[in-house]
Amino acid sequence: MQMMKIRMSRIMVVAVFALSMTGCSLFGAKDAYTKDVEYRKQLERQKQKAAVAVDEKAEKKIPELDAAGYEKLGDQYIRQENLGMAFLQYEKSVRMDPGRASVRYKRGLLLLKRGLNAEALAEFEKMREIDPDSPMAYEGKGRAYLAEGELGEARKAFEEALRMDPNLWQAYVFIGVMDDRQKRYDEAIRMYQKAIAIHPRSAAVFNNLGMSYFFKGEFGKSAEAFKKALKYDPANQRVQNNLGVAYYKLGKYGQALEAFKKGTDEASAYNNIGYLQMSEGKLEEAVKSFERAVELKPSYYVRAHENMQRIKSAAESRDRP
Repeated sequence: MQMMKIRMSRIMVVAVFALSMTGCSLFGAKDAYTKDVEYRKQLERQKQKAAVAVDEKAEKKIPELDAAGYEKLGDQYIRQENLGMAFLQYEKSVRMDPGRASVRYKRGLLLLKRGLNAEALAEFEKMREIDPDSPMAYEGKGRAYLAEGELGEARKAFEEALRMDPNLWQAYVFIGVMDDRQKRYDEAIRMYQKAIAIHPRSAAVFNNLGMSYFFKGEFGKSAEAFKKALKYDPANQRVQNNLGVAYYKLGKYGQALEAFKKGTDEASAYNNIGYLQMSEGKLEEAVKSFERAVELKPSYYVRAHENMQRIKSAAESRDRP
């Protein structure tokens, strides 16, 4: 009898895979959540105004500076992750010097981080008006279009930025992300390799490269890329889990378990192994892994216990005459 297919819950290990987009964490806003986008943007605008109102009080203590000084002060607040104060300093800088393209670019990135994609695109357009030959203006436009899910326009903008400056490694990364989403894995690999040639110490890019190889089924190259990512970011739990999946696909189950342990903990590691076994129809082995996970952390792995029961039920149904 054909094995019962079991629907996996959201804690499935494969969910650890996520494309890293350097400098921008948004992708494809026009997806299943489209109906909530405008509402969330309105909330973000309200929070932005509230933050500005609070930060303006602190700003009164800041002495008068020139445009360059306010830009540097904004950069300092960015390093402190005080985005509200950073935006205020950039705002003052650009008021004093409307043609200061570097500030407009930074303001655009902050707007993207807030989810205000249309406002960010307008900022990058102003950059382009100030300097039509600015590659960063086109790179910024690409980011904004990408955040909106306008992949065609995003690709055009990134390609124009690279035509002006072939050393914009992040533009290669963004194009690679789009290629990955469109299952153009060979093209994505080529883009990530170009980015690495320019910026060879980025864990995020090596992680993306490893994912492209994984989706191509080249698990050995995938594992090597993940290991290089961990060389530059040893504490990255996502990459550790990705490495665990690659090791599992290579049949290196012991190494997979150890990678998962480093990525989370021992209970999570057995849970991940169990899901991978379940996805391959190895029901008896999956049951043992889930039992071990539940034994180590029963309160957290209620779902693992439920899926373990489903596996047992499926196996019993299969064995009935």
